[in-house]
Amino acid sequence: ALISGHDNTIIPLMASLGNRVWNLTYWPPYASMMLIEIHEFVNDDSKPAQDDSFKSKFAFRLLHNGDVLTQFVDGCPSDSDLCDVQILQAKVESIISTPWNCESNLSKNIPSTNNKESDNIMSTSGGFLSTLIIVIASAAAGAFATFVYLTRRLPCSTINEDSDHADSEVPLIQQSHTYGSTA
Repeated sequence: ALISGHDNTIIPLMASLGNRVWNLTYWPPYASMMLIEIHEFVNDDSKPAQDDSFKSKFAFRLLHNGDVLTQFVDGCPSDSDLCDVQILQAKVESIISTPWNCESNLSKNIPSTNNKESDNIMSTSGGFLSTLIIVIASAAAGAFATFVYLTRRLPCSTINEDSDHADSEVPLIQQSHTYGSTA
């Protein structure tokens, strides 16, 4: 079974299964669930042989938030909740990006980790000092931006209060008051 709970993973899956499964305007609600059940048909000699609608001996059922959507997948029968898994495989095979044999392709997908150039830069006193200055300047800029964002004023800016306190300077954001207290 495949369970997915985010719209950005449900929508591509629905879109890959055809226009009748996802109509370009539907957006899955919060906490949506997509479920693909895989059923295996076991041939029992005591029972009559099954029809040939499931040639692979496997079938799937597609559910979205409890609603069966299998009959909307192109190529699946409209009168059944189950469909041959080969149809599902044909639909999603073109969008699968991970190779089946992960071990043989692992080394191809990992970028080189050659860090000689950065090691050479950091081994010099000038490179280390440059990096240290960049880190300190970044921290100061971040602290300044955070202060301005939280207080809505520059660090040294003040405003004048109206006529009663024209001579005193008051910060832009006032101190909080205690309400409901008795004095």
